[in-house]
Amino acid sequence: FDLIVGIWMPTIICAIGMLGNAISLVVLSKEHFGTQHVNRGNLLSLKALTACDFCMLLTALIQQVIPMACSYSNSKSSVCLVTMGYVKLYFWPLVNALRMCSVWLTVFVSAERYSTFFNCWRPPIKLGITLVCAFCICFNIPQFFEYTLVLKNGTDGSVRVSVEDSTLRHDVVYMTVYNMVLHCIFIYVLPLCSLLYFNIKIFHHIHSAWKRWNHLSHRQKREFKATYIPLCIVIVFLICATHPLIVYILDALYVENYPVWLVNYTGIANLLLI
Repeated sequence: FDLIVGIWMPTIICAIGMLGNAISLVVLSKEHFGTQHVNRGNLLSLKALTACDFCMLLTALIQQVIPMACSYSNSKSSVCLVTMGYVKLYFWPLVNALRMCSVWLTVFVSAERYSTFFNCWRPPIKLGITLVCAFCICFNIPQFFEYTLVLKNGTDGSVRVSVEDSTLRHDVVYMTVYNMVLHCIFIYVLPLCSLLYFNIKIFHHIHSAWKRWNHLSHRQKREFKATYIPLCIVIVFLICATHPLIVYILDALYVENYPVWLVNYTGIANLLLI
């Protein structure tokens, strides 16, 4: 289970995802692309989303695979013994920040498309992307203080850097409010409701446009066809984001005694997260 779900599958998925995002970023960076397929504002937000997804997959690969590979192989090398603790401490909050940023940038892209279809107020693109990234980073800062680094001496004279729960993780108020309530609101409920609202409104607009399909321009037809992609994203988000949310809630409930089944379920949730 650890070898397949914890190492091989994340490695393959992350590699394919990073390759796809790298190709998408190159295509979106072509000067002629923005004038032929999408306006400049949408182009910038799509590039930001693609870059964020690439970084998230890269950090998830490091955070997931390196500690699992070291643990599975029971390696005694100094690299594994030292880096495992630092990776667990610093990369997990970074992965969560990038994941949250990716989710809200997806919402931002949907909001842009909504404003395009209905000719309403459009948010400033650069300012919006900056605010989204800043909020996601600030929201996940407390996770850097949930664990502490501990140096342990082995019987063979080796030194291992491991992580242990800090007093913050044993604070019932913090775990309930932050890990359960705030994560549920800002990483699941609000993004999902926003995506549903924007894309359902767009879908209804498209449905009414089918009646006058033959009178639409080629560009309008292309815009309508491209709108089905965000609808698929909503479905994928609903399936894949539900399980990490459940893990956050269970993590807050079982902080004192982490059962084996929850460890395995967390591995599956992390795979869906990627």
